Amino acid sequence: SAIISNAIGSVTTTSITGHSFYDSRTNPGASITKVAVDVSSTGALVAGSTNIGFRVDVSGGTNNYAGLFNGGNVGIGTSTPVNSALLELSSTNRGLLIPRMTQAQRDAIALPAVGLLIYNTTTNCFSYYNGVWNELCGGTPPNNSWLITGNTGTIPGTNFLGTIDNQALDFRTNNNIRFRITTSGQILGYYDGAASTPTYSFNNNTNMGMYRSGANQLSFATNGLERLRITTDGRIQAVQDGTSSSPVYSFTNNTGMGIWRAGANIMAFSTNSLERMRILANGQFAVNTTAPYSGDLLSAVGTNATLAWALNGYHTGIYGGGLYAENTNTSNGYNAMEGIQRGTFSGVFGLHITNTGQGYGVWAGTNSTAANAYGLYAKWGSAAGWAGYFEGDVNSTTGYYIISDKKFKKNIEPITNALLIIKNLNPVEYDFNSEKYPNAAFRQNKSFGLIANELKDVVPELVKETLININGNLPNTSRSKDNAVWEQAYTVDYISLIPILTKAIQEQQQIIENQQKTIDELQKTLDEVVRRLEFLENK
Repeated sequence: SAIISNAIGSVTTTSITGHSFYDSRTNPGASITKVAVDVSSTGALVAGSTNIGFRVDVSGGTNNYAGLFNGGNVGIGTSTPVNSALLELSSTNRGLLIPRMTQAQRDAIALPAVGLLIYNTTTNCFSYYNGVWNELCGGTPPNNSWLITGNTGTIPGTNFLGTIDNQALDFRTNNNIRFRITTSGQILGYYDGAASTPTYSFNNNTNMGMYRSGANQLSFATNGLERLRITTDGRIQAVQDGTSSSPVYSFTNNTGMGIWRAGANIMAFSTNSLERMRILANGQFAVNTTAPYSGDLLSAVGTNATLAWALNGYHTGIYGGGLYAENTNTSNGYNAMEGIQRGTFSGVFGLHITNTGQGYGVWAGTNSTAANAYGLYAKWGSAAGWAGYFEGDVNSTTGYYIISDKKFKKNIEPITNALLIIKNLNPVEYDFNSEKYPNAAFRQNKSFGLIANELKDVVPELVKETLININGNLPNTSRSKDNAVWEQAYTVDYISLIPILTKAIQEQQQIIENQQKTIDELQKTLDEVVRRLEFLENK
């Protein structure tokens, strides 16, 4: 050693120095490099030797050691620091203490270097700088880590999972991308899926869901089978044909009613699991028959007294008629409308039934001046027959529809005890309380219905609590929303009451029929008793 300084013997004072160096010379004015201590160890050594530029060894029963080695690395607590480490600390009872400061002190550091590390005493967490300060801890915000076991104390709108730069977010399983959220907000699936393993599925039904069945083609599957497909040109296709009892498009309340494919290019319609109408490949419409008459665009066939008319038309307005037909081709030799009666009634029948006012049972005319042009021409087989029959006007109405697709429903059961439900209802007539609610948009005329507060004790499923604006009748202004006053109220689903009423009528009809049967039997018995009494009297 160039300089060796040893402190030996017992320690008798609170501080002892083996040797100290200091340089108190002032700067002579010139640009110089001033070094208090310059220590180096150079020169060739025997193989296995180590050059140590600076070493501190304070032995007191433990290995308290620090040294600067020839590789430029520093070892503290070890005389053999690994070559790949610039600094190695080794201890079994002490650690590394990073500079500690508050978050305000951290944020006040001037020009922090990328990679700078401190301990944040405000958040009790390590902070590192990579252009912005970040926390290394997980758990409760303001720390920035998301834990695989979940976080607590997150703030909606502040904490989120995602990116803050113009980069997409990927989600993987088995190190394969499964879906990606793009910077424009699209969610992209990276697995096409199949009918048995759709891309979007459900935990309880893994073979039910949505998948990509081809280029620009979206499919839907249930029970591992493709059911519906949306093609690249926007068509919606059913994959199965269906039957009259289980049509492809149906309703949860009426599973035997809907639309299905009866054959190649044949679309059929059914109700009560029976085919009612079909459209053939050549454009023919067949109602209540599977074999329309040759040459008919529309064949409607009536088969029983309940459906006595194969085709009927009604009109309730002041303009228009019940039925209209026209041949526009001047070479057409057929009648625009024809009627044939093979029974005992008329081929054509018209009636104006009102007692006053102008009206026509049948109004026909022609603009032709030919001798064989007729405003009305009818041919009958006898005085008891008619060539046609029309009654009333055509009434065309629109409907009110509620979603009723079977795929959205479960626990489908028939309605029971409908009569008992109806018996417990309390239909009333009433006026809305416009004095208490003068600005509410209530009906002004007398109303008829049920009291929701009472109905919920009978059929709670038909009653729903909601909020209504009791200022709904005030004039609209640019600040109408400010006039809204919301109040809780019960509402009634009258549409859903119809199936209960229908079932009640069916139950009542069954009772009537049973009672009528009993009456008929009693009447038969009574007639027999009367007959016998009359016989005895005349004997």
